[in-house]
Amino acid sequence: MASDILFLLVVMVSAATLLGLVAAALGGRWRFARRLLRGYALVAFTYLGALVLFSLTAPQRVLPLGEDRCFDDWCIAATGYSVLPELGPSTRRLRAQGRFYAVEIRLSNQARGRSQRASSVALWLLDDRGRRYPVSRSGQAAWEAEHGPTAALTSTLALGERLGTLRVFEVPLDARSLGLVVEHPAGFSPARLILFDEQSWLHPPTVFRLAP
Repeated sequence: MASDILFLLVVMVSAATLLGLVAAALGGRWRFARRLLRGYALVAFTYLGALVLFSLTAPQRVLPLGEDRCFDDWCIAATGYSVLPELGPSTRRLRAQGRFYAVEIRLSNQARGRSQRASSVALWLLDDRGRRYPVSRSGQAAWEAEHGPTAALTSTLALGERLGTLRVFEVPLDARSLGLVVEHPAGFSPARLILFDEQSWLHPPTVFRLAP
């Protein structure tokens, strides 16, 4: 994509500028170093300004249940969900402080010639007030105690394979308009700084809509 190429050019310019500043400092060429730094600051502020402007004005992408969201050839979809007041085997029931959402997830490999796996994945539910709800460790453990273990989000998928799994979230009773957010890779990634990328800094997150 053009945005990826532009990002690589900015990275190359940053590296070249750093080398130029080091060379100028070693040679005592301070006037040249200041000019170089001013030029780079102009490029950097222009790029970051465009990134922020796009992110703040971009519409949020909302996916229906069952539609794949693909990161290259690795794809994920929310296929259904259940709202439950409690979880776990009959002898060890766990009651939610609000509600449990057990979200059914489908992983798939759409590559043409090799297996695929996600290096890292983070999931959370997002409500209409911007509050985030990560996977509930106690809720997940209670579900698996009752139904058996669930597949890891980083499972290796053979060519064309589809794999179902499930994650449990706990949300308060006043949470509305819930959507599932997928972050891949989890944590910081270069996508945060790529213009027009859905995971760029300040961009509204793409969500699978779960509840009205």
